[in-house]
Amino acid sequence: MTYPKEPSEEDKIKLEAEHGPMVFLTHPGDGACFGFKAITREQFDVREARAVRGALGADERLLQERCVWPSRDDWNKYTAQAAFETGMFCDAYRYAFGGVKARKAEDFEIPEGANPADCWLTNGTKAFAFRKPGRAEIKLWSAKINGRVPKAKDEPGPSEALLRACAISPDFQAWLDANPFGVSGFGDAFVESFGASEVRVSGKQ
Repeated sequence: MTYPKEPSEEDKIKLEAEHGPMVFLTHPGDGACFGFKAITREQFDVREARAVRGALGADERLLQERCVWPSRDDWNKYTAQAAFETGMFCDAYRYAFGGVKARKAEDFEIPEGANPADCWLTNGTKAFAFRKPGRAEIKLWSAKINGRVPKAKDEPGPSEALLRACAISPDFQAWLDANPFGVSGFGDAFVESFGASEVRVSGKQ
């Protein structure tokens, strides 16, 4: 099978003029390259709903719907004979739109003049400040995670809602709008920063 190669910069400009912002992903093993439209909020919510329902292949379905280059048919033919390659493309797509594991920022990564007492988290390229969530916020988050409190229509997921409520950096909201997979990237680091680490049982290995 002949795999599509990365288009020229000129062709990328033409494709984005037709389809809007895109990301081009290339597998290092076979060199196959496919172009996908940037994720929208609506598409992200559909993907999240599928994942919550336990639907298999929520990410694969997402990439199938977003692929525009060379064509969705070419992508379907590629995935039909793929082994682990499809999953690697899914990982790269999430990475391209915020799905990078964040961590506590080092002193040199905190913007000059910022309050070092705030909780600063970074994914290596972007750093944002957060405040500590209150007890009532944690209880509501936990209730929504466990399904005891239903999610309201058009309301973001519980982790995203908590991140947005506790964000101090004014540019975090717009960044998360454009990079919705940042919920998982920053979410894990956020809860770890505020005590969600394994407690040791005395006398046990």
